[in-house]
Amino acid sequence: MVVMLDRREKTMTGLYDDIVAEGCAEPILIALDLTKANNEHMDTLAAGLSDQLPRLHGLVHLPLTAAPLTPTILSKTETWTQAWELLFMKPMLLTRALLPLLEKTESASVIFPGLAQGRAGKAYWGAPGAAFAAIENLSQTLAHEYDDIRFNTLDPGRINSALRHKYYPGEAKSELRDFNDPLLIDYFIFLLSDQDRNITGQQLEVPDSGNIESQGK
Repeated sequence: MVVMLDRREKTMTGLYDDIVAEGCAEPILIALDLTKANNEHMDTLAAGLSDQLPRLHGLVHLPLTAAPLTPTILSKTETWTQAWELLFMKPMLLTRALLPLLEKTESASVIFPGLAQGRAGKAYWGAPGAAFAAIENLSQTLAHEYDDIRFNTLDPGRINSALRHKYYPGEAKSELRDFNDPLLIDYFIFLLSDQDRNITGQQLEVPDSGNIESQGK
């Protein structure tokens, strides 16, 4: 069974209908604004899921937010705070709250978002880059702390999205990957499956072309 969480339920109904149309179990939809969620909200969420699910096989984080790209000396404190809260703190708190459910599954998998600017600092990417760098550290830390849960970061590459166009307005959409790109989906499915339980604590990236096998997974 799939559990979907987003700020508004209506943003999930299209995918809900697609899943049901395939004859799969009806997904659980959870409307929760993570930007306003605290520890109590996360614990309530975890308790509610525990009442409905015996275990959790995987967790995929997909936080999206735009932060102004600017020299560090000119950046605003609020920009750093907001990027840290949404891109690091909320995924960390959600993961921590759901760890007991994940531990009930043999070889569960958690996928954090990866970003090139979080793996090597680049000019003007201070706030979001630092937040993504912290996610990389968290993923590796958890991978060392848990033997039966896999934690990895995945950079999806160049995605055709409003966020991407905000940062790179000159890119042609024809050169970008769609969200339903088969290779991108294959990477998520592979990491959520238990085909290779040795992949944990890794920084992975979806290439522009090829397949999982040719990229050495």
